[in-house]
Amino acid sequence: MSHAVARSLVAVVVLVTLALEIAAVALSAGVAPIGQPVLYAVFAVVQAVAGAIIVWSYPRHPIGWLLCGFALGNALLSDAALSYGSRGYVEGWPGATPAEVVSLTSWVVATLGLDLLFLLFPDGRYLSRGWRWVPVVWFLGAALAIPGWVLNPRLGLSLTGGVNPLATDAFPVEPAFAVGAALISASLAASVVAVLVRFRRSRGVERLQLKWVMLAGAVLVVVLPISAALWTAWPPIQYAAAVALPLLPLAVCVAIVRQHLYDIDLVISRTVAYGALTGVLGVTYAAVVLAVGAFVSSPVAAAAGALVVGGGILADPDPDPARRRPALPASASRVPPGDGRVHRATPARRCRR
Repeated sequence: MSHAVARSLVAVVVLVTLALEIAAVALSAGVAPIGQPVLYAVFAVVQAVAGAIIVWSYPRHPIGWLLCGFALGNALLSDAALSYGSRGYVEGWPGATPAEVVSLTSWVVATLGLDLLFLLFPDGRYLSRGWRWVPVVWFLGAALAIPGWVLNPRLGLSLTGGVNPLATDAFPVEPAFAVGAALISASLAASVVAVLVRFRRSRGVERLQLKWVMLAGAVLVVVLPISAALWTAWPPIQYAAAVALPLLPLAVCVAIVRQHLYDIDLVISRTVAYGALTGVLGVTYAAVVLAVGAFVSSPVAAAAGALVVGGGILADPDPDPARRRPALPASASRVPPGDGRVHRATPARRCRR
């Protein structure tokens, strides 16, 4: 495929993805909270653009096409279908409930995208022929999980109408879904192992590329299980998943295009530092709130104490923006004598030094 054809095709994919997400947000207005559709629209568009940037530079790179293809599929089968189903149920449109079912089942297909991304990154090839069994395991799991999910009466709890019209007792939905989900989980675990094995064998640029993806993957490993566990118990957690998901395609794009590739160690150190600080503040806040609730008998007083503590944690004691700016490490701010271009040097120039 020529550069011109590849660039034209990928531009069409981005535009179609953007149009579908705009339609999804417009259909959601007035029938559902608009925040979540907007965040998931941003994720799909970011993924499509990241894939397009890769294809723009490397027209035959499988990772770029993988990101674009799954972004388009997510926009159509997940976001647009869900918005159509929600609006259609209110307006009485045909196919509203089946559209919702398709949307709520699209997560199974999305796991295949993660499998292939981890297995093929960064050069678009498997580590060896032996790793080709991982997608086969996914297909076996999907063949069981999809009917076990779609035909389950409990799926109706997530539908606008509250009832799953496809539910049946003639198929063992619970065992089928359990086995299928286990196989899909096994394929995901195997793809993560493939990344770790590749990282252990990597050197130089490939090692830096893998660091970007492993950093984004580490954030997702923390955020997604917590979001899944609290998905219905605490709905605001759903926004955390939507914010964290774009990190992976962004990291993949940076790693393959190699723009700011050598900044990964600085990014990792700051992420760990800020994450640790956030964790300490969160634990401290929770501990103080529990202590206030234990020692203050009045529920109103306990709630007031929690608000005071929360305000003290979130308040900024220094209003000067210049003093709030985090300082760079000494190694990052040091400029060698006589070389004023060090901050504008490309990775290739750094390597030549």
